Amino acid sequence: CLDKTGTLTEGKMQVEKADLFPGTDAEKFHEWMGNFLTHTQDNNATFQAMHAYFKGMDTLSVTDQIPFSSDRKWSAMTFVGAGTFVIGAPEKLCPDQMPPEISAYQKEGKRVLLAGITQQPVQKGQPLPEVQLLAVIVLTDPLRANAAKTIANFQKEGVSVKLISGDNPVTASAVAQKAGILHGDRWVDMRTVEESEIDAAAQRYTVFGRVTPQQKKQLIQAFHRQKHTVAMTGDGVNDLLALKEADCSVVMAEGSDAAKNIANVVLMDSNFAAMPEIVNQGRRVVNNIRTAASMFLIKTIFSVLLCLITIFWGDSYPFEPIQMSLISACAVGIPIFLLAQETLQQD
Repeated sequence: CLDKTGTLTEGKMQVEKADLFPGTDAEKFHEWMGNFLTHTQDNNATFQAMHAYFKGMDTLSVTDQIPFSSDRKWSAMTFVGAGTFVIGAPEKLCPDQMPPEISAYQKEGKRVLLAGITQQPVQKGQPLPEVQLLAVIVLTDPLRANAAKTIANFQKEGVSVKLISGDNPVTASAVAQKAGILHGDRWVDMRTVEESEIDAAAQRYTVFGRVTPQQKKQLIQAFHRQKHTVAMTGDGVNDLLALKEADCSVVMAEGSDAAKNIANVVLMDSNFAAMPEIVNQGRRVVNNIRTAASMFLIKTIFSVLLCLITIFWGDSYPFEPIQMSLISACAVGIPIFLLAQETLQQD
């Protein structure tokens, strides 16, 4: 199971452009955006990309702000005399009729945010009121260079690859298809899936979009119920529940400290392409343990047979205790060492 941002992609968000809707005052929009970025408490990769693209300003007074969360999918800030400026997922700001250009961007695998303003009060636990749309902010996050090759290696080994993301499912599906994930066009919006339907969705779909942290955990549990051994890769706080639930959790070094603390494996160079080598190293260790166990078994069998022969037909055991270390070295130590080196050359 793969997270998209920072795992399958490089996690280096860049704002490609900001398209203003007809009737939007460009000067006011940039003033609101600049003040929003100056005063916001959010500092994830998306907001860092917007900081690099838009010019910060401090010309408006802020009375209230609501930080971004993976559950809400939006962030808001109230300015004195202007209203509440909102940035978030398109389906949150425009739930009824989506502008056609947004779907086009999402099919290209780009991340899309909408910016708008409202004069009505905005509350954390309530749906957004009607928002006047101001602009479409288009962000890109390049696919990791060796991601397609890495996924192809896993799929060649018979491993099923699933993409679980909090992003829009159309965007996630486009990225999955670029990465060569088998059946990457089979996607589902997890907001439409009831808890009782998660098992069926886990079996039917490959790409899961708009997934909440709790749903990520439930998907891992569903895979377990289907008798799968599950590895989960991620980097954010929203992946914690799924990482703890998985049989093997893999986290990028650039990820959050909380994720790294619970991970079984931390990729210090944040390079997803190292995963096949990690699997090979694991197989090498298992093979060497198996080889060592077989050599000890052979030695033990011969020792038992020699003891029985000595008991029934001999007078004394033919070896002195001081000779046993040399026998162990020749019968077990040296062969195991040579076999381990041979395995290394074959891999």
